[in-house]
Amino acid sequence: MSTRLRSSLLLAALCGLAFLPLSSCGGSEEPGPGGGDTPSATGSGGAGVPQVPQIPAWQKPLPAGELKNVLLVTLEGVRADHLVAYGSLTASSPRLDHLANTGVMFAQAISPSPSTGPAHASIHTGLYPFRHGFRTDERHRLADAVTTLAEQLAGAGFDTAAVVSTATLAAPNGLERGFAHFDRDLVAGSHIVGTARRATDAIDVTRRARAWLEQPREEKPYLLWVHYADAVQPFTPPPGFAKRAGGNPYDGEIAFVDEQIGALLDLLRARGELANTLVVVAGAHGEALGEHRADGHDTQLYDSTTRVPLIFSHPLLDQGMVVTSVASTVDVTPTVLEMFGQDVPETLDGTALGPVLRGEASLPDRLVYSEARFPYEELGWADLRAVRSTDVRYIRTVRPEIYGLNQDPNELVDFSDQAAEQMAQLEAQLAELLADGEIDARRDGAQPPSQVPEEERPDPKDAIAAYTERQRVIQGARGLVDGMEPQVRGLLEANPDDPELNGALGALLMAERKYELALEPLRIAAEAPSAGLVDLLALADCTHMLQMPEADEHLAAARELAPRDPAPDLLAGDWARRDQDLVQAREFYSAALELDPGNLLALVGLGIANRQGGALPEAREALERGLAINPRVYSLQFELGLVCQDQTRFAEAAVHFEIAAQLAPGRRMPWRFAGSAMLRVGRMDDALRCFQRAAALGDRSVATQVNLASLLFQKRAYQQAMPHFDIAIEVEPNNAQTWLLRAVAQDQLGQTDAAKESLTRARAIDANQVAAMAGARDDITSFLQRNP
Repeated sequence: MSTRLRSSLLLAALCGLAFLPLSSCGGSEEPGPGGGDTPSATGSGGAGVPQVPQIPAWQKPLPAGELKNVLLVTLEGVRADHLVAYGSLTASSPRLDHLANTGVMFAQAISPSPSTGPAHASIHTGLYPFRHGFRTDERHRLADAVTTLAEQLAGAGFDTAAVVSTATLAAPNGLERGFAHFDRDLVAGSHIVGTARRATDAIDVTRRARAWLEQPREEKPYLLWVHYADAVQPFTPPPGFAKRAGGNPYDGEIAFVDEQIGALLDLLRARGELANTLVVVAGAHGEALGEHRADGHDTQLYDSTTRVPLIFSHPLLDQGMVVTSVASTVDVTPTVLEMFGQDVPETLDGTALGPVLRGEASLPDRLVYSEARFPYEELGWADLRAVRSTDVRYIRTVRPEIYGLNQDPNELVDFSDQAAEQMAQLEAQLAELLADGEIDARRDGAQPPSQVPEEERPDPKDAIAAYTERQRVIQGARGLVDGMEPQVRGLLEANPDDPELNGALGALLMAERKYELALEPLRIAAEAPSAGLVDLLALADCTHMLQMPEADEHLAAARELAPRDPAPDLLAGDWARRDQDLVQAREFYSAALELDPGNLLALVGLGIANRQGGALPEAREALERGLAINPRVYSLQFELGLVCQDQTRFAEAAVHFEIAAQLAPGRRMPWRFAGSAMLRVGRMDDALRCFQRAAALGDRSVATQVNLASLLFQKRAYQQAMPHFDIAIEVEPNNAQTWLLRAVAQDQLGQTDAAKESLTRARAIDANQVAAMAGARDDITSFLQRNP
């Protein structure tokens, strides 16, 4: 039986949320879900007169609408238990929480796969992976005979569009079937691997979805699928979002996605379409965060990787309901078909949830299925299958596992030694589910899977710790984390031909400009059967830096492997720019933009090449194009600051440099350049702040140290200025003005002999400059008069 709860009461009991008006709590006298947002009876409106809280527009109830459109939002890496609506006390997810609180939330929704492609194929077909054939991201696709939700709705007269954000979903794999518009342009956002972008961030996803919604279209219902993939490792949320979520970077990524989903919903509301749109939010998979010795997804079938958000929202639904019986994301397709009056094929594995959503029926308990084929195909581990009910999970592997979820929600205690009969029953049900055979739809040219004999394949739970450590080292090396080289080399001692480890070592050595040492590991990675575009480009770059003729051959191989990917042109543009061939650099960056008109790396490169070639208006145009796509990209802001500086537009330059500094607060250069631009426009206090920040980050440049010392000198903060004068003189000992100002500061601090020595040095360097400063300020004038 399904337990039906009012989500407003459940959520308020959990943590006091900030997304409902007070009236939504059924007249409760407790403080409203906003906590501090609810005024006291003695607020500023007068004693005993309560203020009316200001309700954001997105919290206001929608008018009664009709079922016309479908907005399907899929989320990668977002665990159910990291949304406030699902019980998190530290997350920041107000827009998703509001959807849950005003719609129907499934508290125990399970994904059939912890991998991107298979999970999405199940959402779009209503079938388990062994029926639709899309078993792994690396080797599989959707079987030709399988029909997608988009195909069915397109046949019913719907306009159909998709916006995806990862290379896995952008590749031709069958999921594009039925979509009249399939936006696979992965503009480089915050997730960039080497020179080849592999995913785009939530801002760009929402921008592209907005562009489709706002373009002139035929007046008919639509299905819009929007895919967000920010909440997967590595977790690098934009500045400020982790802080919203208690300092947790993973929750910060979710907060970022939540905000962008909110922006999309706000657009639908402004267009008058939200009340007529069924909004479906479905998680593709979760993300292990150390549980069961794992990080990431793909490799396990516990709740950490398979329990996902599943929310349906529309004014006609039974609003505020929480369904606690187990559900599966294979339920999405049959539910949408049923709610829009379409035939639901009996062959689907999913259940049409329309009666539950309308409050007409409860959801009975059942077993739902999951599989993880990545470990079997790619790692040579044992097969991994599972079934889950509301209160039990059974995992079939070398040593089967069973967990009682009511008493053990974190799946810490395997009670298989006490549940032989129950496990036998669950195994029989799993075997019956698989009895009709399995579809395995492999991509053309896909490499064969791991050939490890069945009897030699390890139990995943025995192999996961070493794999997790290996992935941590590889990701750290790819991210150029300090201290990773010894760890990579340690793993290579046991696996000297491992292509991933060799590629990671090569990346570290390339970053250190040790090109000769990087060559052999990069060659091993690039010549492996599993070599991808990044491996070929890395070898091309290394051989180019070593001035080896074969560099062009490797670049050509990369072009052949991915003819529609702009990354080879980006690398060729970088080479030309390094060689000061700015004309050719512009040609390569322009070629990259022909393949991907919104590619931010190409726009940055084009901007730099134009600026270095003196074509400042063209440089500005390229960089502003990039900022219109994503204003949070450091290199766009910094490079536009340089262009403005070259155009003597110092006020604008200061703005862009300071934004760049805020986007990359650990970098010295943007703080230094921001300070210099602010000096030019008389913003002395702001300039001082920026130079101080640069110095705190270890910037020992003459520009920072001299300007910082001079600004402190102007404030007569002589003691504070002294260390910066010392550093400036150490770096550039032949600057007469620095020596003179240091002398005056020493004089003011009572260091008479040292002041005279500094003045002597200043006059020895440039006596005329010292004399010219005699009337600059009273302390300088007085000092020089006393020391003729």
